[in-house]
Amino acid sequence: SIYSMNLDARNGELNIKDIQVWPWSTKTELDYMKGSIDSIAIRGMVYDKGLRAREFNISTPVMEYVKMPSRLRKRVTQEVIKTDTIPSPSGGMSTIDLITPFFGFVAVDTINLDKGNITFRDRGDRGEVVYKLPKIDFYATGALVNEETINNSDSYFTYKDLRFRFEGFDNILSGEGYRLKINSGVYTGMGGDLRLKGINLVTHEGQSAPESIH
Repeated sequence: SIYSMNLDARNGELNIKDIQVWPWSTKTELDYMKGSIDSIAIRGMVYDKGLRAREFNISTPVMEYVKMPSRLRKRVTQEVIKTDTIPSPSGGMSTIDLITPFFGFVAVDTINLDKGNITFRDRGDRGEVVYKLPKIDFYATGALVNEETINNSDSYFTYKDLRFRFEGFDNILSGEGYRLKINSGVYTGMGGDLRLKGINLVTHEGQSAPESIH
């Protein structure tokens, strides 16, 4: 659902506020997302066999990604092989099905995501594990989404460069009996560099493990 949306076709601008994202059903065999976004602003939109934009800004997204057990996804994969279609909670349409009827591709010069709060919930075959990033910022340039990137890229898109920064990582490691805490981290995609600060590996009782780095 959307509270308000304003399109300025002359200047190629689109502003959307108070977005709520929910799957049609959580009783599904496929991964899904849910959450909210304060605002989305797109600048410099041009349609040329696809959608191009100068800027794509996302403000304060609070999102949860739920990964379903592999045994369920395996059953979906078998259905894909038999039918050559990708079923989904949105009524049998895949990600590319939602894009290609309207745009052959989506290309954005700059993507900014500010003040994100992301949760990854892995409902694995051996039990559920939850990872949270309460504060994350993301930046990317030269982003491209088309049929080729969706089919061949794990992230569904390609980019020239990206950078993300997070704070307050505090999560239990699956099956290890430890909690990993990281004060902050920065990843830059061009050089593949990852810098972490304030790493602390502790037991559930709060005792630091030998591997802790402060």
